[in-house]
Amino acid sequence: MASFPLEPNYARAVLASKEYGCTLEVLEIISVLSSSSKLFLDITEHRDAATEARRKFRHASGDHLTILNAVRSYQEISASDSKWGRKDWCRKHFLNERTLIEAKEIKDQLSQTCARVGIDWRVSCGESEENVLMSLGHGLIQNSAFMQPDGSYKQTIGQSVRKLGY
Repeated sequence: MASFPLEPNYARAVLASKEYGCTLEVLEIISVLSSSSKLFLDITEHRDAATEARRKFRHASGDHLTILNAVRSYQEISASDSKWGRKDWCRKHFLNERTLIEAKEIKDQLSQTCARVGIDWRVSCGESEENVLMSLGHGLIQNSAFMQPDGSYKQTIGQSVRKLGY
């Protein structure tokens, strides 16, 4: 884990991705989460339009796979469109292009680290979301919680209980 220039929880998810055969997807997600800016822009006066534009990226399994969908869509546009076309696409979808560019640089660095420690970063699970979620779960377990019958959440690790909205 110390070889990776990441927070330990993210490094653990990358290491788990080798076991689950989804290193490419985990690197894509972790690189966005490690970026200095948010991926999705929140513009108050365009909130409804932003929500509608992002609907095409939404994934039923949660935010991490929604991020992956947005990154993959941007990669498709990047391969076929000009710089101005990419900027316009990001503006229409309320995505921060600087975050996507920074995430690519982070992913490139992480790919080199993976190669150095013997992990093939190109291994992909394709559309198999379960492997990605399992890998992320290894690293992000401290952020997980079970919903209780009263609507509160109890941490998976520890005894902390939180009410919704706190």
